[in-house]
Amino acid sequence: MNRKEILLLRINEDGHGIEIGPSYNPIAPKRDGYKVHIIDHMSREQLIDRYKTHPVDLNNIEEVDFLWRGEDYRSLTGKNKYYDWIIASHVIEHTPDLIGFLNDCDTILKDDGVISLAVPDKRYCFDHYRPITGLSKIVDSHFLGNKIQVVVQNT
Repeated sequence: MNRKEILLLRINEDGHGIEIGPSYNPIAPKRDGYKVHIIDHMSREQLIDRYKTHPVDLNNIEEVDFLWRGEDYRSLTGKNKYYDWIIASHVIEHTPDLIGFLNDCDTILKDDGVISLAVPDKRYCFDHYRPITGLSKIVDSHFLGNKIQVVVQNT
């Protein structure tokens, strides 16, 4: 199985989902029939502008349904325990509060829902020489309320 097949393995194609930060490479694109809402920190137009000089297919960039500015996902989407699945590929390594992220996903995910995460293997990426994050740092970060500083860009 390839990466995409693994991420979609437990995803109910008939269910409603959220894909967080798909950028230019969505796992469950709307054009393939997925009933998916997109959360990203940039609009589609901003993403196209950002990646226009990169060797990527700009047509793959999805329309962004929810422009995230640091608020919790329940407030952002207006949904509570609504989604059947959440996909986040290469997102949690950028999240300063892993526990908060998972709790946030839990508020919009049905109790029997699925969260499918792609997490990079640090042995094969630019973080190779960084120390591994231990559990104590994850817990400390949560209790300190660490957040990503969201920068609003004008279009």
